[in-house]
Amino acid sequence: MLTLKQKQFIGTLIFFIIMLLFSNFYQKKKKQKEKDLYQNQRLSFCVPYRYEIEGSRTSHTLYIKYKLKSLTNYFDSRNEIKEKNIQLNHYYPVIYNRKDSLHSLLLINKKPIDPIAQIAKNSFEMYGKIDSCYNAYNSSETYISYTVNHQKYSFRTRIDSTLLPKKTISSSVGKKIKLKVSKTYFQLNNLYLLSYDRVPDLKKTYKYKDENIQLLY
Repeated sequence: MLTLKQKQFIGTLIFFIIMLLFSNFYQKKKKQKEKDLYQNQRLSFCVPYRYEIEGSRTSHTLYIKYKLKSLTNYFDSRNEIKEKNIQLNHYYPVIYNRKDSLHSLLLINKKPIDPIAQIAKNSFEMYGKIDSCYNAYNSSETYISYTVNHQKYSFRTRIDSTLLPKKTISSSVGKKIKLKVSKTYFQLNNLYLLSYDRVPDLKKTYKYKDENIQLLY
């Protein structure tokens, strides 16, 4: 017959064994995910920025929106942002697993990307396809897709209707449209950056002037 102390000891021992097994399983799974990530990696970019969450214990959260499939990841404190020297609203390189796109890694040890330099000095021209197009805020809300190295990319942009291939928005759907695509970051292109809701942020963050923006045309 076991005493109360012996039962407590055995219970504590079993608990620690379970926790140890769980920790080992977690570490093995984490290492396997990292291995898969680097074996199947693709390069993309993201733009970290801070926003408020009402009612949350963390009032300031760094929200990283990956431009491929709108993936998300979080840094939960101001200290972590400061320690990792993350510059908010700047474009950063990110790698993701092409077979498991939910697993990605922000390359915070790299300098932020200069998006206009990528287009002005490190791009190639190609055609994309206009999937849909609408009138929005005195501009054309346009959804475009294109393919590079058998990989399909798509994005939204708000541009002047004069940049569309046809005179009317409705007749532009399904037509080809010329793009300048970064040779390094295939998701990054001139029409993405020229979106009316992105140009002000580019000017504010990177101190771009109008002549810099003109390099995107």
